[in-house]
Amino acid sequence: STGASEFDSLKLFEKTTNTNTHKENHYKMISGPKSMTEINLGTDPSANKDLYNCWAKKYTADVNNWGYDAPMRVVALIKENLLLDAATCLNVLDAACGDGLHGKYLAEAAGVSIVAIDGIDISTKMLEVARSRGCYRDLAECDLSKPLTTIKDGQYNVTSCVGALPYLKPESGVLAEFARITAPAGLVCFTHRTDKIGDWREEQNRLVENGTWELVVETPPLPYLPNHPEYTDK
Repeated sequence: STGASEFDSLKLFEKTTNTNTHKENHYKMISGPKSMTEINLGTDPSANKDLYNCWAKKYTADVNNWGYDAPMRVVALIKENLLLDAATCLNVLDAACGDGLHGKYLAEAAGVSIVAIDGIDISTKMLEVARSRGCYRDLAECDLSKPLTTIKDGQYNVTSCVGALPYLKPESGVLAEFARITAPAGLVCFTHRTDKIGDWREEQNRLVENGTWELVVETPPLPYLPNHPEYTDK
């Protein structure tokens, strides 16, 4: 595939235990974006915040209609690879949580003892919807292109980020930040789009080579939006 699928693969990394320690865009969307060009805005935080603020009330309905199942896939991948004791209670960060669709599936995951799910996102309107789901302990507005200074080292057992990396640049340091805030032996899981995976490979490998994390599993390419007319064959 050449840049069409939502994610080249799901990436799941385990935090190693031996680490040292613009142009403004405004949107008025009544029923959500009709074209993918309205969604693929690049890495301008302001433009992306505007997009998702306008889309918040329709987001889950739209992506469900398009067959978007990445949030569920990531939850399944995390469950399959948790190596913690069954009695361990997990603290999970849903990074770029959006309207809470992924958090909902995390909270409903059978056989996983989650003590708390926190969510961060750049869109205030999406966070309002996420809060209404009742599955988060804390929610906060956050720009992932900047250091996560309010989050302590090793604060979470699992850090998950679904669908947000296409809106970020590798040089933002977001992957290193995900690793920093994840406890040793914890998991970091994220998705990539096929047209962006090459941009991130060097940074992913750098964090393997310096002992920050190790790769647990990388899935093959998966469908993005199989029911969307622009993506049915991707």
